[in-house]
Amino acid sequence: MNCFPARITSIETDASGSLFLLELDASGIQLSMLLFDLKPAFAEGSPVNVLFKETGTAIATDLSGEISISNRFPATITAIRSGSILADISLDSAAGPCTAIVTVRAVQRLRLIAGESVSVLLQASQISLETPCNITENCIRE
Repeated sequence: MNCFPARITSIETDASGSLFLLELDASGIQLSMLLFDLKPAFAEGSPVNVLFKETGTAIATDLSGEISISNRFPATITAIRSGSILADISLDSAAGPCTAIVTVRAVQRLRLIAGESVSVLLQASQISLETPCNITENCIRE
């Protein structure tokens, strides 16, 4: 599981009060996420850990124009470990290291290499949060 330390910068709710859109700042990377259950610990200014799965992390090269995925940030590939079907791609971003698992075919099609700058894409519905009492030391960076 990927993990970035962040702060909640804003919270919006729908008319029914059952759906929430949170804006987060992870070391200068602006992220958005959707929540159906807003815990009391999730308030504007609160420290949290942003969690997202390696298999839900998409990578793009030469991406231009607008897309529906709201979370997009730059990263540099630090390593690629390929198996017969899947590849594990290590990335470094302003918020810290993260990993993407994609197909080997995608690595070949995108011609990915270590040292290359890419865009990381995350759907707002694929992000979860950890509250301060659950924050793990390996994700906290001051």
